[in-house]
Amino acid sequence: MPFNTVHFTDPAPVVEPVTFISTVKHLVKAGEPLTKGQAVYVTGSTGQAGTNMIVGKASNVSEATSSKTMGLIETDLATNGIGYVITEGLLAGLDTSAAGNAGDPVWLGTNGNLIYGLPNKPVAPAHLVFIGIVTRKQQNNGEIFVKAQNGFELKEIHDVLLDSNGSIADNEVLAYDTASGLWKNQTAAEASLATQSYVDTALSSAGKVKQVVQGTTSTAYANSTTTMTDTGLSATITPTSATSKILVLVSHNSVFKTSGNANNGANVNLLRDSTVISGSYLNSYSAGTGIFNLYSSVQIMYLDSPNTTSATIYKTQMNNVFNGPQIGFGPYTQSIILIEIGA
Repeated sequence: MPFNTVHFTDPAPVVEPVTFISTVKHLVKAGEPLTKGQAVYVTGSTGQAGTNMIVGKASNVSEATSSKTMGLIETDLATNGIGYVITEGLLAGLDTSAAGNAGDPVWLGTNGNLIYGLPNKPVAPAHLVFIGIVTRKQQNNGEIFVKAQNGFELKEIHDVLLDSNGSIADNEVLAYDTASGLWKNQTAAEASLATQSYVDTALSSAGKVKQVVQGTTSTAYANSTTTMTDTGLSATITPTSATSKILVLVSHNSVFKTSGNANNGANVNLLRDSTVISGSYLNSYSAGTGIFNLYSSVQIMYLDSPNTTSATIYKTQMNNVFNGPQIGFGPYTQSIILIEIGA
């Protein structure tokens, strides 16, 4: 900005315009190699007069490396090199090409690096430190107006006292304490908050369908003995909870018997793994001994409590009431559906 130096001479004052850039900078010693434009913080001191401060690369990863951020280093420095930190004012000759536009805010990143723009503003757990404003976007001759400002943590606000009860625990709340005039971390009981345990039936899984599994077969089946044999119809389900119920729906279509005993029938069992849990008996209802007689279908509905979360097989078996004539079903789709219901 222009600055006017006034010389008071006789007979009249003469005003000479002088152009310069105002900066505030401090002489420091590098505690590690530093590159021009990197953000630095005070890491220690030399214990000597003059160049007393030792600086290192600032970082937003911790309170210790971010809260003491001074500004940007003015020149490249080797370890133990002496140089200046710009704490306020313009620093030119930088690569600011990563900025979106001139006017973008500049934030502290990690390892002395900078972050540009509001969309990239660091969020927790990163520590927020404002470094300055981009005044020129350019790869080699970019410019930043430096004015470092450390962000505040919740516990740094003057009327907030965290650790008020000795520690901070999960599920504590921030509540106002009139006696001290401070906001404090408190348990629900300490903050006199009403608590109640309840089950939200809208969210409860009780009575709700949790999964559905279907098994089918179109392979013909026949049995001419009184021995129970697998029909080939089965399905496997793995309950999500040991308390769940399993609703089993079985549909065997076009069960038949061949010629022979007119009163012949079929027994149909439903099994969970190897355990019979339900059954049905079908009589021929036909006095004839023709080639075959058709039943309409076999339907089984059963609500089971398997009490397990392991894979469970449900299947059907059939046998012939009398040896000789066959019973079974043709190559039509047979179906078993397993529905897990939350308890």
